[in-house]
Amino acid sequence: MMKSIVLAAIAVAATAATAHPDKVTEDQERKFLRFDTQSAGNPEISERGCSIPPRPVLPNPKNAPVNANPDQASSVLLSVYRRQNAERIVSEQACSCDMYFSDWDSALNEMMAVFEGLHFDEWASVRLENSRATNALSSEVRTICKESGVL
Repeated sequence: MMKSIVLAAIAVAATAATAHPDKVTEDQERKFLRFDTQSAGNPEISERGCSIPPRPVLPNPKNAPVNANPDQASSVLLSVYRRQNAERIVSEQACSCDMYFSDWDSALNEMMAVFEGLHFDEWASVRLENSRATNALSSEVRTICKESGVL
């Protein structure tokens, strides 16, 4: 019984993939165009009208292995950025567009200072620590930013 359910699910997935072969391509083009627009200096705008600064494009660090995921440095930077913004909002008990969607300079500076001495393999654990710290504050951040109209 379980085997037939799994086979049916595989068949449905395969049919859906062949029925919409352009869907993946369209999504990739949309992401590329969005990145292209942001990199041209046109910031993205949130639902509440806040300007969202484009994420910096980072090369893999010099100590990264050849087969490293090129998005590793970017995901670490994003985790630092989110943690810093959450900590700032909670400590000041205030939320504005500039606080929730701050520029990337502070996060980039912290990342370079902290990660300069770390081996590339250690980056994932630090990213996880940043994510946990952000998650611990997320409920309070959401409340503060909803009350201020940013979310």
